[in-house]
Order: sequence, then structure tokens, then C-alpha cells
Amino acid sequence: FILKSAISYTYVALQTTVTLCLLSIGVICARTEWGIAALLASSSVGGTLVRRLLPAAMLIPIGIGALWWEALAAGLSSAWTGGTAMIVAMIALLGTLTVWTGFLIDRTDVERRSAERDLRRREEELKEAQRLARVGSWWWDPTTDQVIWSEELYRIVGHDPKQPPPGYHEQSRFYTAESFARLDSAVQQALRTGTPYELDLEVLTADGSRRSATGHGEVERDSAGRVVLVRGTVH
Repeated sequence: FILKSAISYTYVALQTTVTLCLLSIGVICARTEWGIAALLASSSVGGTLVRRLLPAAMLIPIGIGALWWEALAAGLSSAWTGGTAMIVAMIALLGTLTVWTGFLIDRTDVERRSAERDLRRREEELKEAQRLARVGSWWWDPTTDQVIWSEELYRIVGHDPKQPPPGYHEQSRFYTAESFARLDSAVQQALRTGTPYELDLEVLTADGSRRSATGHGEVERDSAGRVVLVRGTVH
């Protein structure tokens, strides 16, 4: 009795409801750089799922509700019948969307694992090719001074591969003073002008011996033309 006395109903025309829904969707999707609009525009798996599943999740209940209203107005249905039909339809819809989502995610995961296996195989092939050719490679980020060495470069200089590679300026201890001076000059010129280099160098190994090596290097630029990476080889 108390609840019934407090309940009130406000009737909204179907056209008004549809218009408000479309207006809300338009406001949400007005900016594509963030939020739901960014997800809808994304080429990722999540974006693909949303574009495929969201229309069905919205249109199917609306269609069922419209059919129920027509049947109710014609005297062919009751409130209980419409509610039951809506529940069954929503169960079927959610079950179908769940299975479809699981299928798409599983397929994407299989493709990802396959791509990872191919990448690991290529990395192993590159390591073996460098070992056979006695060619070591390196990458240097001038902004962060992060350096990456290949396994073969560790072997060439006799550095412990379990240790992180030294920073750029710390690498002077692996070359004679004259060689590192020429190497540094070539690298600085590459940073300024983008000119690749090739130098004959003397490498100082961990046991104190010297060995002749040839160093190649070049820069990599981003879309704005800024140098983001210096990479090269030693053999």
C-alpha cells in the first residue's frame, strides 16, 4: 500500500525516446580521441568487438519491446507474456554475445601466440647468423642513454652477458683512446646530419688484448625528422 501510493508514471512517446537515445549517442561519440568514441574507432580487438556487438545489444531489445507493445495493443499478449519473452530473448542474446566474444578473443590469442613464436624463431635465427658471421649489433637511444647489445657483441668485447650493457660514454673502455675518439666524432656527426659511418676500430677485450674491428652506424628518425635511435654493428 505504501509503495503503490508513492509510484507515479510518466509516459514518453516512442519517437521522443528514440530521438533522445540518438542524441545521447551523438554526444558520446562527438570526440573520437577518448572514451567510447575512441573505442569505437579503434582498430584493436576491443574496438572490433564493440562495433560488432553493441548494435545487436541495443537493437534486439528495442525490437522485442516494440513487437510486445504492438501485440499488447492488439490484445494478443499480456504483461506477463511480454516480460517472459524479454527475459528469454535477453538470455539468448547475452549467451550468444558471450560465446561470440569468447571465440573472437580466443582466435586473437591464438594469432598472438603464433606471432610470438615466429618472433622468437627469427630472434634465434638472427643470433645464430650473428654468431656464425661474428657480427655484433647495438642500439642507442640518445635521449635516455639506453643501450642494447646483441649477444654476439658481448662475446666480441668479452663482457659478461648477464650484466647490462654500459651507457654510451662508458663504452670508451672497450676501445683504444684514438678509436673511441673517432667513433664518438662519427656518432655526433650522424646525430647532427644523419650521415652513416664506417670505421676501422681497435677493440679492447676483457682479457686486455686488442683486436681489429669494423664499425658501422646510422640514425633512425621519427615522422617529425628527429633522431630517436642510433644503431650499428661491430665485426
